[in-house]
Amino acid sequence: MAKFKSGDLVLKTNQKIILGNSDESYLLYDADNNTLKIVGTTTFSDNLIQGNNLRCCSITYLLYNITTNNEETELLINGKSKIDMPNNSMWVFSIVLTGRSITNEKAAFEMKGMIDKSNEKMSVIGNLIKDVIYRDIELWDVTVNVSRDSLAVKVMGEEGKTIHWTAKVEIVQM
Repeated sequence: MAKFKSGDLVLKTNQKIILGNSDESYLLYDADNNTLKIVGTTTFSDNLIQGNNLRCCSITYLLYNITTNNEETELLINGKSKIDMPNNSMWVFSIVLTGRSITNEKAAFEMKGMIDKSNEKMSVIGNLIKDVIYRDIELWDVTVNVSRDSLAVKVMGEEGKTIHWTAKVEIVQM
């Protein structure tokens, strides 16, 4: 059984490519059974070729982090990496985010939006939509920031409370 890591081409069939995404996440290919198994946090891309456009794909990221205060804290892939956006592309994204304190307070949010990156400059297109599904503590919040090269999902917790945050970010790229 072979182990593939970040950036390794794992499978290319019928115009689909599956890639590893980090040292903790990769695909195992079992030639005897002709199977692939995702190991670790799942981040994947199914690249489809539409005419001359090689940038069409769907990507899912799992982000997390822990807060212990009321300062803005970025959620990261595997707790380490940002979501980088390639130049000359457009994303429509949907984020479902949860937070839970060690004392059992809870929150859930959903965010949607569209961003564009052209000539190394990122910008929000239209309006960002944020729905508060539920929150025990009014101070707990989530924001999405767009910088020069990445999409940042940031949370704000509560001073003196340990809160575990997790977000599933789905992106459709063109």
